[in-house]
Amino acid sequence: MIKWHDIKIIFSDIDGVLTNGSLMIFNNGIYGKTFSTRDGQGIVMAVKQGIKIYWITGRDDYASRIRAEELSVGYIYSNGRSKLVIVEEILKKEKLKRSNAVFIGDDIPDLIVREKLFFACPQDAHESARAHSDLIIPLNGGQGVLRYIIDKVVNEN
Repeated sequence: MIKWHDIKIIFSDIDGVLTNGSLMIFNNGIYGKTFSTRDGQGIVMAVKQGIKIYWITGRDDYASRIRAEELSVGYIYSNGRSKLVIVEEILKKEKLKRSNAVFIGDDIPDLIVREKLFFACPQDAHESARAHSDLIIPLNGGQGVLRYIIDKVVNEN
């Protein structure tokens, strides 16, 4: 069982968690995404309480980088690297333990992190993610999934 008051860092995938997984591709070739303002407000609250937020994604795009910068969130493009290796590097850098972390993912590439961390997913995640999740969040991706976790952490701290 997770102890929400021990959580000091939250890792999240972007596409399918912070967004609904859709990509808008405009005529000029620019990608667009829609992010939940509820997640944004939750991030502001979490950061004020000293909780670290990192987004780890397999798709590098301008919209995600700009949103992460606006919210003072760590943004990491995995570029084919294992998300677990990235998480372990960040935990070491931040001097935190696995028990201080949560990972929110929605698809098969995220499951490697589930081996070591508490793993949550949105209710519309891929069936493999739902089957191996420690917590299925009762929201779809892009509808405040990260805020749901932040509220649990902030309310316990």
